[in-house]
Amino acid sequence: MKKNIYLFFKTIYWVMPSSLRNLLNGFRYSFVRHLRAKLLTSSESNSSNLIDGEEFKKLLGQFAEIYIFEPSVNWEIDLYQRPQHLATALGYNGNGIVIYKTQGDNVNGFKQVEKNVWITNQLKFVDSIRSAKRIYFSTSIFNNKCHMISMRSHGKVIYEYIDHISEEISGGKKEIKYLKDIRDFAFNGGVDHIVATSDALFLEASDYLSSDKVTLIPNGVNIEHYSNVEHFHKGKDILLDDIRQNQEIKKFLGRYNRIVGYFGAIAPWLWYDLIQQVVDSNPDTGFLMIGPDYGGCQYFLPEKDNFYWVGPVPYENLPELASYFDVCWIPFSLGDIAKTTSPLKLFEYFALGKPVVVTSEMQECVKYKEVYHGKDVSEINIALSSAFERLTDKDYSRSLKALAEENSWNNRAIDYQMINFS
Repeated sequence: MKKNIYLFFKTIYWVMPSSLRNLLNGFRYSFVRHLRAKLLTSSESNSSNLIDGEEFKKLLGQFAEIYIFEPSVNWEIDLYQRPQHLATALGYNGNGIVIYKTQGDNVNGFKQVEKNVWITNQLKFVDSIRSAKRIYFSTSIFNNKCHMISMRSHGKVIYEYIDHISEEISGGKKEIKYLKDIRDFAFNGGVDHIVATSDALFLEASDYLSSDKVTLIPNGVNIEHYSNVEHFHKGKDILLDDIRQNQEIKKFLGRYNRIVGYFGAIAPWLWYDLIQQVVDSNPDTGFLMIGPDYGGCQYFLPEKDNFYWVGPVPYENLPELASYFDVCWIPFSLGDIAKTTSPLKLFEYFALGKPVVVTSEMQECVKYKEVYHGKDVSEINIALSSAFERLTDKDYSRSLKALAEENSWNNRAIDYQMINFS
């Protein structure tokens, strides 16, 4: 019932005209934060597979390291993101336990979701745990300076600087001011360590802090999740819940010998004019985009026969659907987001062994010589043609998979464990 109230207000917001949504944008984020805290901290959760605080306290004694992920995104969101991947990798590597705070996920107690990874809504209990490493994400509107100061007396505080702080990602002007204030607090010594996800963010943090206080740990990839992709083939049934959509996707794929694919958020930072023009200029190529709509952006997508938007796909089914891609692309708009983002999907594309095309300002992508790029429609079309020429190049595909191995989440977890707090 409580979750239905939240979803009702969410639906009402997205049927409003875009001009009205823009006016309400700042209020929206404050309201969402309130609703999630009050409505989604649910006592309706299924009691199976849950343990209480006393049982969990006994479990903690078995682990040498405790990582606590402060509230950011719910564990069971449409788009599996850095917090879930990093938490999972830390749970699988070494003798550590991960506690992932949530204000949703229909959990009331402690629930194990991966090896040594537990989600919980018992926030006050978790705050009492000592000798832990607590991770705060720069995009989370739930961060609080007073909380960070208090938790430093209990252990170590890590600030994850994961994205350029902008309205496209994090909300209205009020939210941006708040997040920048937290960032400046971290930059001025308010935390024990900063982890930056891109070269640009690392350099920005390094302008304020000594090198021993900042570590570069980009996004990564779960290699095992994509390791069997070569066993998928065109014509195989697609394992989505919507049978009708499965049939429509198969018909779409059957019409084109070449498929350009994308998975990730359908969000304000994509370059929709470029997407439209590239789709228009390649009528014999199918363009398949997968991902949830963030901000009503689906209305900017092309309405063309050779374009298909799937919507959100469960993470477990993503490799199978992505196996139909011939070339992958990341069409971010020019600007600070493109320049500073470490796209998680880049390394997942590498793991698929698929050629990748990006817009030229994506610095974390173009630093790999294997990635094709362009600054406008003409150059992107040339890059796509060059990428298609590599489809039968097995050495090239192996080099992409080697890059994925180098950038695995397992390696990122090892980097995390090596952070020096002295």
